Amino acid sequence: MINLYMIFYIQGYTDITSLPQEHVTMLQEHILKIYPVWAKTEAMLEATRAAVAPGTGRLTFDDVARIVEEASHRFYDQVHHGQCQHTKEMLLEMEDGRSGRVRLLDFYRAAIYENKYQFTETIEYLRQIGSLDESDGNIPRVIIPNYVSGQSNCVARTGYHAVCCPDDCESMYDHLEHVLKRPEASPAEILAWMEDGDSNRIPESLVKRLEDIALHHGGQVPVHGRLFAQWMHFAHPQSCVFPHISGTTYTKTTEEWEEDTGARAGSTVEEILDWEVQLGKQHEESEKGSKGRSDSENRVWWEETSDMWTMEEELVITHPATKRMADRERPESSPTLFFAKAAFLLTVFGVVYAIRAHGERDASGKRSSKSSFDAYIQKQYV
Repeated sequence: MINLYMIFYIQGYTDITSLPQEHVTMLQEHILKIYPVWAKTEAMLEATRAAVAPGTGRLTFDDVARIVEEASHRFYDQVHHGQCQHTKEMLLEMEDGRSGRVRLLDFYRAAIYENKYQFTETIEYLRQIGSLDESDGNIPRVIIPNYVSGQSNCVARTGYHAVCCPDDCESMYDHLEHVLKRPEASPAEILAWMEDGDSNRIPESLVKRLEDIALHHGGQVPVHGRLFAQWMHFAHPQSCVFPHISGTTYTKTTEEWEEDTGARAGSTVEEILDWEVQLGKQHEESEKGSKGRSDSENRVWWEETSDMWTMEEELVITHPATKRMADRERPESSPTLFFAKAAFLLTVFGVVYAIRAHGERDASGKRSSKSSFDAYIQKQYV
């Protein structure tokens, strides 16, 4: 019963009483394919039982409740974190160069020929959750950090929480924040921080991108913005996710995606075999088109993926330097803005002067505010 509870917990089932017996049996028989570290999960459950209810031959309901509660606390550290790292290691073994990407063809071949059943998400689902790099239309690639930390690798999903894989880039941000002790830095400071000051491995074109970000923000790079996160992805493609623009990817659970779209997130074997044939043809055509270029030219990962780069910023908060740059970017000297300001000032002066001139009359008893205001405008502007 404890093991069965954990199966339901991992799969995110909440209304288990409505499941038909056939479904429950299927889950028990195929849990190793669904969740490859199930054996490790069972070992954790046994250790938890021994710790919570030691020496107990017959468990009460309260014993079982305490065991599964403690198991849910231990689950991430003792089981799922290791599964996340294992998934990442398998993808890195197939990595295309050092791009932090796996060719979709290799991704599906691992599922078919190497029994890596977790790599079966459909092309459309990978695209919708932001795990697919299609900057090269002939050779789509799976972005490793986006895939590993994505929804498809979350388990124990409920309406309140999910157990997901960590973002390995967080430790880098933590280190940078401790070094800087402020929310922005110059490109030189950031490059000095990279690899203990050794920025030689950063391609010159990527250094230029960092300088572009600083120019965009008046000389400083906000470290909690989309542009810097994008730069971090290309600087550390194996660890840092590519930050898609808000609203362009699906961020809810896999089950919700299937319910919203009416499509399946997972592929059948037949579908994967069909995609393998299609992707294989596309790859051959791409290789033919690349003849005449040297291997080094074909393997510059940053240049291959730079089409994904955009200069669209999203900030957690607008810092003073960013605000100054925003003010500086306003077309202060443009004729349109000058006349707009002049019109505004004329309106203000007109109201003020009309109030002051109200009631003043010339010798004939007529109001003189209009002629006096015209004279004032001529003196000030003409």
